[in-house]
Amino acid sequence: MHEKFTIKKQFGQNFFTDRRLAEELATRVIDGRDVNLLEIGPGKGAFTEYFYKNLHHRLYLVEIDEYLAKMMQVFYPQATIWNMDVLEDTFIQQLLNSKYAQNSDSTGKVVFGALPYNISKRIIMRMLENHVADEYWYIVQKEVGELLLENKSGMFKLFTQIYADSEKIKILSPHFFNPRPKVESMLIKITPHYKDATISDIPKLSRFIKTAFRMPRKTVKNNFAGTEFADIADQNILSKRAEDMSLAEIVQALDITK
Repeated sequence: MHEKFTIKKQFGQNFFTDRRLAEELATRVIDGRDVNLLEIGPGKGAFTEYFYKNLHHRLYLVEIDEYLAKMMQVFYPQATIWNMDVLEDTFIQQLLNSKYAQNSDSTGKVVFGALPYNISKRIIMRMLENHVADEYWYIVQKEVGELLLENKSGMFKLFTQIYADSEKIKILSPHFFNPRPKVESMLIKITPHYKDATISDIPKLSRFIKTAFRMPRKTVKNNFAGTEFADIADQNILSKRAEDMSLAEIVQALDITK
């Protein structure tokens, strides 16, 4: 399958190579359930092999590399395969109109992916905003995982907290990948809590967070000067730096609870 394959740097390809660990992690993700599973960027199929053995037609794959997508069709003929960019609107539309989203006899929807480091945050947010799954398992750069788990509220963490809670599952050494990255990776699990359904104006909340982080070392009050949020009256939140805000405080200050 792989002899003629050339790694394409533009796709951020780092392939998982440890078959024993791949089986262990794939087994943990499925956990004996009859789920519909979307794998983002299956690559050379390190995890796909084990997902397919258990799920067959319940497996859905999106692979941007045309050569690898064609190989997936050969090796996993019962799976549904898209040769598309996962961030394209067209892909999201096709996914949500497919049997992945509509099968009533499954026990849930799961997304798994070893994500390209340079676009991992965008993929995570895109999946959450479109309510694609009941749980998400991602291999990401350790630094990205830590952004979700640290005590301070970075912009990425606040955005994800609108939709879900995050937890660390496992740290993965660079030697599990080819090409070998310079940093460790982390397997994280993201579980939606659907609190976004209790917020009446998510676009306004998103603008608030982005504005508060314009100059992260400044107070929120300084960042809001001359913006639509200049008249916010909550002195508690205005005196803080953006990283010290909690999502609950922001929602209260904006008065956007349904």
